[in-house]
Amino acid sequence: KLGCCVGLMLSLLGELSGRLVKRKENHMGNASTMAAEGVQLAEDGVQTWDKLTMLSGKVQTLDSEVDQNTAVLMGHIEKLKSSDEAVQKQALKDIYALVEKAWRTPGYGRDLAYSLCDTIRLYGVLDYLLDHCISSSGNKELTFECAHLLEQILTPNNRDRVVKSGFEAVVKLACSQDDTDLVRIGTGLLENMFKHSADTCTKVIQLGGLNAIIRNCRESDKWTLRHCAAALANCAMYGGVTNHTAMVDHKAPEWLFPLAFSDDEFVRYYACLSICVLAANKEVERAVTDSDTLSLVEPFVTSHNPEEFARSDWTHAQGRSDDWLERLIPLLQSSQEEAQCLAAFHFAMEAGIKKDQERIKVFYEIGAIRPLIRVASSSSNPTAVRFAVQALKIIGEEVP
Repeated sequence: KLGCCVGLMLSLLGELSGRLVKRKENHMGNASTMAAEGVQLAEDGVQTWDKLTMLSGKVQTLDSEVDQNTAVLMGHIEKLKSSDEAVQKQALKDIYALVEKAWRTPGYGRDLAYSLCDTIRLYGVLDYLLDHCISSSGNKELTFECAHLLEQILTPNNRDRVVKSGFEAVVKLACSQDDTDLVRIGTGLLENMFKHSADTCTKVIQLGGLNAIIRNCRESDKWTLRHCAAALANCAMYGGVTNHTAMVDHKAPEWLFPLAFSDDEFVRYYACLSICVLAANKEVERAVTDSDTLSLVEPFVTSHNPEEFARSDWTHAQGRSDDWLERLIPLLQSSQEEAQCLAAFHFAMEAGIKKDQERIKVFYEIGAIRPLIRVASSSSNPTAVRFAVQALKIIGEEVP
């Protein structure tokens, strides 16, 4: 009987794995991780039928959502072929609403959104958007809708495409100051383009992107300020030493100070993160500490619970990418206490998110466990210790 059960279990897992392989460009990260964990547990003799049923249900739910949403998306894509620009504009709005809803889906929203964004690229819609963003003679309302959708779909593969095709035109459009709505979209585009590579950050800065972000820190629109704070954080995370110097030259630390006093917690948090990343760089540390923004970091994290903060806003709900989290690890090893505190806080927040997504393996794959253990066992800052311990407990590691 035991042999029969194991055989059935492995057969079901094989069927699930086969379904996942068929997905384009393998963006079903959650599902594949769940399947891999299911195999490991089965080999250990711990996997139960209840857990296997739950695993199967989650994969099937994700597959079903992807199929249903892709079918709807294809209908909207077909309308983009219309010669009527009004029909095209409505199709762009409908695609935007579909993708935004996917991002907001609890649990597997990132996988669902990535799948839709891949379809958008593979069926030529990304090129359509870039063509209209590049064109200076087209319908302005149509260009606006294209830029609006483009900002929503800049997943890693789609960012790669933009960098290779239409990059300069997109950045110049993003720096436009025509109206409040376009400024909001433009700062969102810049936020995403700063999340690519150090070379791309340098090019964005050279094209005026950092100037645009700094200038828009004066705006009162909540979403514009959110994009500005996240853009500065991404530039700090992905930009490297050279671009950190450029950020200091552009007075970014000074502008992070008012952002860190914002009424919006998202803006405050990413302003604190930005200043911590800059402070961890010895070459610009002095300029950063002179801005007094570092003093606001620990009061922020000590007044929040990481898991509750993750649930406080849908923009946190999917967590950050593996690549982004890996870039946060050096802050755990920083001699700057504020940087260490905030990094430990963020890993505690991400641990809760990844546990719900059944993606705890990420922390092992990016090498975050040892640094977290080191902070938990030997940091001189009790706040950093507390959050590192919280992260390790959620992950399931022994606390030293």
